[in-house]
Amino acid sequence: MFRVKADVTIDQKKIKAIITRDYDLEVIALERVRAVYKVYTDKGTYGFKNAEELPDLPFIADCLQQIKKNGFNRIPHLLFSKQGELLVHEDGESYFMEHWLKLRELPSHSLPHFTEIGSALAHFHEASCGISKPDSNNPRSQWGTHHSFLIKSKKLLDRWQQDDRYKDDTETWLLRFLRYRCEMALHFIQTAPQDAQYGVWCHNALQHRNLMLDDSNEVWLIDFETLAYRERVWDLAHFLEYHARPLDWHPHACQLFLNTYQVSVKTPIQQQEWNLFFSYLAFPKRLYRRMKRYFGVNNPGSSQLNRFVKTVKREMTKEPCFQTLYTHLVQSE
Repeated sequence: MFRVKADVTIDQKKIKAIITRDYDLEVIALERVRAVYKVYTDKGTYGFKNAEELPDLPFIADCLQQIKKNGFNRIPHLLFSKQGELLVHEDGESYFMEHWLKLRELPSHSLPHFTEIGSALAHFHEASCGISKPDSNNPRSQWGTHHSFLIKSKKLLDRWQQDDRYKDDTETWLLRFLRYRCEMALHFIQTAPQDAQYGVWCHNALQHRNLMLDDSNEVWLIDFETLAYRERVWDLAHFLEYHARPLDWHPHACQLFLNTYQVSVKTPIQQQEWNLFFSYLAFPKRLYRRMKRYFGVNNPGSSQLNRFVKTVKREMTKEPCFQTLYTHLVQSE
């Protein structure tokens, strides 16, 4: 998954000047919210974001417009400038604005909303069907890339296990666990042929802050900067990586979300797709990033080791959930 920064670093005076010049809006007040600005104007409230890493924002906007036409409306509207452009420019950087939705962020304990989220994600995926997939060289095309990612990870682990620098008991334990999980992921994906995978446009960043609730407790999706075309089970696994982990991967919670998704899509997930889902869960990008930060640098230090150990111990809480979910989702079919 690629990461996109939307941080706005220019001062408020310049932001007001840009908005007045390019959008013909009167700025009443600005409020810093994380890395962006909430802009109160005479014609409504908007978000002001950096788009320096989003040269294809018009493409994203077109995808979202088509998703809305296909029936999923719970996504934000992007704002066009006076010149009819989505991107505006100042001092070599690009910015964009979108409507600021009057919603509340999903609470950190998200279990009470798992059914609503499962249903919303299913309908979002259904609405994305029919939108052309990008060329294979487009960074938003991530369908079918998991196998090569696992092969690359396994080669790194092979090299590190043969490296005399990593003979400490803790490092040996970490490498052994990583290899076990990487081989598990490869086993699952070998029983999940690529042509059996259902590709959709995935949100690709289903953290709490990107899931919002309206007054009717319906789920809205925001922040589509990381939108990508890939297998639909990626979004399911990615969601659980953020929302099931605080619940110690309780199988009932995972089943609640996945069952709701299953009954909400026109084409239910088949066994071969579930195998890819388990491959994603077995070796998530979080593990890869953490192993690179420790084994991939010189003299990483004790603090990096402690964070690595903490990550792996958290990952181990997922183990009891694997068999329960596999029995429920695959063996029961």
